Amino acid sequence: MKNPYLQILVVDDQSTIRTILKSQLRHMGFTKIAEASDGESAFDIMKTQNIDLVISDWNMPYMTGYELLKAVRADDSLAATPFILTSGAASNDNINMALQLKVDQFMIKPFTLAVLEEKINQVIH
Repeated sequence: MKNPYLQILVVDDQSTIRTILKSQLRHMGFTKIAEASDGESAFDIMKTQNIDLVISDWNMPYMTGYELLKAVRADDSLAATPFILTSGAASNDNINMALQLKVDQFMIKPFTLAVLEEKINQVIH
């Protein structure tokens, strides 16, 4: 188990998905979890809080997860933040686009607690 005090930001436009993810993260022992319903809100949070890991959905209004990843990677103070993108309908093109922006991991929905834990362990050093 990695550091339970890492600040994790969960970004998804569906509140049910955010609730499930937060529950899974708590089950894994993480205690500091922030949430946002779109990329714009998430980016604002990242500029004001020390976020150690972002888990973001791809398809959201206002600013997609991909656009959030692009903004994070373009911001020198945030660029190194570990970033996991999730999607229910991931095409090879989308995955390749995210890899070009140096996404740390990609998860296809639905995913299990074991997959979530494995992906987090792969990106948190």
